Amino acid sequence: MFERVTSRSSRTSLIRTRAAVLTAGLGASVALGAGVAVASVDTTAASGAASAVQAQAAAQAEAAKTQAVTAEKAAKTAKAAAK
Repeated sequence: MFERVTSRSSRTSLIRTRAAVLTAGLGASVALGAGVAVASVDTTAASGAASAVQAQAAAQAEAAKTQAVTAEKAAKTAKAAAK
């Protein structure tokens, strides 16, 4: 029996098709990567705002704590003066 003969042009076409698919996949990866990079920049700005809000909340909590201690000392002083 004779072996099957495949034409050289069909092999070349197959290789070109595979190369085109791989190139398209690589292009899509690059495009998505750029989109992720842009999104991470936006996320960084948002996290900076979140950090500022957390710092403000911590400062307010510290001020409230200090005010409570001052009020407690004033109450003790008033109670001692009343005796």
